[in-house]
Amino acid sequence: MRHISTLITIHKQKRAELKKLKRQRRRQSEAKKRELDEKISEPESVESESEAERKERERLHFEWIQREIKAQEDFQRQKVKEDKIKKEKQEKERQLREEWEKLQLKEKLEKERIENDAKEKKEREVMTIMMGLSFFCFVCRER
Repeated sequence: MRHISTLITIHKQKRAELKKLKRQRRRQSEAKKRELDEKISEPESVESESEAERKERERLHFEWIQREIKAQEDFQRQKVKEDKIKKEKQEKERQLREEWEKLQLKEKLEKERIENDAKEKKEREVMTIMMGLSFFCFVCRER
C-alpha cells in the first residue's frame, strides 16, 4: 500500500511541474506577442519624424558604429600585445627551467663522478692492502 502512495505522490509532483511549465510557456508567448505589438505601433511615430531628425539619427548611429569598431580594434591590439607578452614570458620561463634542469643534471653527474672516484680510490687502497697482506703472508710462509 505504501508503494502505491509513493507512486501517487510522484505523479502529483510531475503534474504540478507540467502545469508550471505550461504557465511559463504561456507567459513567454504572451510577452512575445506584446513585444511584437509594440514594434508594430512604433513605425507610426518614426514616420512622423522630420528628414533632419532622421539624418541626425543616422549620423549619430554611424559615429557610434565607428566608435564600436575602433574599440574592438583597440581591444584586439591590446589582446595581441598581452598574448605576445605572455608567450615571451612562458618561453623565458621554459628556457630558465631547462637551464636549471641542465645545471641540476651537471651537479648530479659531478656528484656521482666524485662518489665513483672515491669508491674506486677506496677499492684500489683495499686491493693494495690485500696484495700487501697476501705478499706478506707468502713471505711468512716461505720462512
